[in-house]
Amino acid sequence: MSNLPSSVSPDQFWDNRYINSRVDLERFWHQECENSNKIPDNREFKEIVDFFGDLNGARVLDLGCGEGRTSLFLAAHGANVTAVDISAVAVDRMNTFCRDCEIKNIQAMQSSALDLASLGQFDFVVGFMILHHIEPFEEFAKVLADTLKSGGKAFFYENNAFSDLLMWFREHIVGRLWIPKGGDDDEFPLLPAEVNLFRQYLNVDVIYPRMVFVQLFSQYILKGRLLTLSLEIDKWLFKLKFVRKYSYRQYVMLEKRKDEK
Repeated sequence: MSNLPSSVSPDQFWDNRYINSRVDLERFWHQECENSNKIPDNREFKEIVDFFGDLNGARVLDLGCGEGRTSLFLAAHGANVTAVDISAVAVDRMNTFCRDCEIKNIQAMQSSALDLASLGQFDFVVGFMILHHIEPFEEFAKVLADTLKSGGKAFFYENNAFSDLLMWFREHIVGRLWIPKGGDDDEFPLLPAEVNLFRQYLNVDVIYPRMVFVQLFSQYILKGRLLTLSLEIDKWLFKLKFVRKYSYRQYVMLEKRKDEK
C-alpha cells in the first residue's frame, strides 16, 4: 500500500470506473449463474467452491464487490450474500440489477473494509483484488478476524509485491510514457508483511496458482507482442517451485480456528 497523496479520492476513482463499465451482468447471470449446478469457466470460482465447500444457506461477505459477478456466482449457489463496496455507483448498480432480476439473496451496501462490525459475522468472506487497497492493514486484519465466525474461511485473489524487479518497474515505468496504470493513485501491491499480519488471528495459506511474470513485460512494455512466447516462459517457470513466490498473482486463504469466537 501507499500513502502518496492523490488528486482523486478512491471512491471517486472507482465511481468513475464503474460509470463507464461495459460488464454485461445480465448475460453473466442468465448464461453462467442461473444453473446452480454449473460453475463458470473461472478457476478462482472453482477454487472458492473447493475451499469453502457447500455454499447453500451460508452467510457470505463479498468484500469490494465491484461489478458484482462474484456476488451473483455465490448467490446462484445458495449463499446469502452481503456485498460491500466503497463505490456508490457499484452498489446502486448491483441493487438495481438484483431488483430487476428478482434476486433475493444479495444485499449490496456502501461501506469501507474497516467498517464491518455492524454487519455481524460471516461463514465466509471473499474478495478479488481488494486487500492491497486497504489501510491501515494491521487494523483490517483484526476486523476481518472478528468478521469471521468460528471455523470461518476467507478467500482473496490478489496481486503480490514479492518481486523487487516487478515493483521497480511498477514504480518507475508503469504510468509513464505509453504504459498505462490501471489502479488508483493510493494502491500498492500486497506485501508479504501484510499477509503475515493475518497470522496473529487466523491460519494462513498462500498459493500461487500460476506464474504471472514475464507476460507482464509483454503486456505493458511490448503492447502484447511476444505474448505467446512470454506465456510459455511463465508456464516453464511455474514448474520451478522456488520461483512461484515471484508471481504477480496469489491466493490468500484464511481460516479462523474453531476454538475462537
